[in-house]
Amino acid sequence: MSILNFSRQNLKELELEDEDAAYLNASNNLIASTWGIHLMVNLREVDFSYNLIRQIEGWGYLSQLEIIDMSHNCLASTFGLRSCIKVHTLLLRGNFLRGIEGLEGMKELKYLDVSHNQLNDVFASIRPLSLNAKLQSLFLEGNPLPAYRQYCYSMLQSLALLDGVPTPPSNANNKPGSLRSCYSIKKRPVQEKGSKVLTQRCRSAFSTSRNQEFYEPRHATSRKII
Repeated sequence: MSILNFSRQNLKELELEDEDAAYLNASNNLIASTWGIHLMVNLREVDFSYNLIRQIEGWGYLSQLEIIDMSHNCLASTFGLRSCIKVHTLLLRGNFLRGIEGLEGMKELKYLDVSHNQLNDVFASIRPLSLNAKLQSLFLEGNPLPAYRQYCYSMLQSLALLDGVPTPPSNANNKPGSLRSCYSIKKRPVQEKGSKVLTQRCRSAFSTSRNQEFYEPRHATSRKII
């Protein structure tokens, strides 16, 4: 299996040829669709952060994925992730999410970042996460959610960290000692200035015709995992 690196190539679409790749990095581009990814059934980790993706499509066969980074895109829904049942780390920071759907089947989910979105219903946003019995770290800051902390403490009994802060001792099932094993990729620093620029790009993308001419994508470099 190999590693594919498409990062920072100003791509608007991907030409995916290596179906055996285990890791795909397509971050910091102008990609609006992930459709071709359905051929890469052996993927374990994917990074589409800092793009213009509005919808998660073509992920129905990606059941081996363990780490997903879709931070800073234009996503309004998480429903397209429902088949990714082995995911333990999911990063969705800085999108346009109004709800969290389709994550109930992620029984291994331990780390979830949905901060800086548009979640505004405490009950609808948090209660479904009670089905993720292994969830230990949750980021919700930057959403218009009223009094969500206490609700998280009462509903999510396995939670050890909320917005990076340890939960109260009253959460009897907290297991902070095991948290280190659930997050194997380095968390990116907050880039407020870049986020504002990205938001402007997203809004511009919504108003741009699909008939706009794409740039010819460059070929990714591929190297074999030893």
